[in-house]
Amino acid sequence: MSSSPLLTAGLGAVVGLALTPYAARITVSAPDRERADWWRGGRPGARRLTVTGGLLVAFAALAGYAAGWSALLPAYLVLAGGCGPLAVIDFELHRLPNRLLLPTAALCGALLTLAALVRSEWGPWLRGVEAAAVVFALFYLIALFAPFGYGDVKLGALLAGFL
Repeated sequence: MSSSPLLTAGLGAVVGLALTPYAARITVSAPDRERADWWRGGRPGARRLTVTGGLLVAFAALAGYAAGWSALLPAYLVLAGGCGPLAVIDFELHRLPNRLLLPTAALCGALLTLAALVRSEWGPWLRGVEAAAVVFALFYLIALFAPFGYGDVKLGALLAGFL
């Protein structure tokens, strides 16, 4: 086995650890729909900081391992960085705030497009776009008739674009 995926997994873990203090603060403030300065964050307790940090380190390490040293690495790390706080908020409140989900999706889309440009590999990019569109449409139909949130529809599309 090449050491490259292990090195990028370690890099991902370090990135996840570095993001932890801010991400834990965001899990406190982002769900509050009335808060205009939500991006400043709130005061996380020790448990929230630990859980958010554990998720971020794990997600970012897996992202680094999956992407390796490639143009995809930034997009995978952004996905991990966005999904860490989203997972904490969703577990706690059963909500996926647009103020976190939509910027994560937009930045991931831009970075995946840049990676396709750098690698000159438009086939995988197009399949990702198609997968995201199909999953969005299917999940949207499910959400119309079942107790399935629209945040889940958007997150499903984002994840399908990567898979």
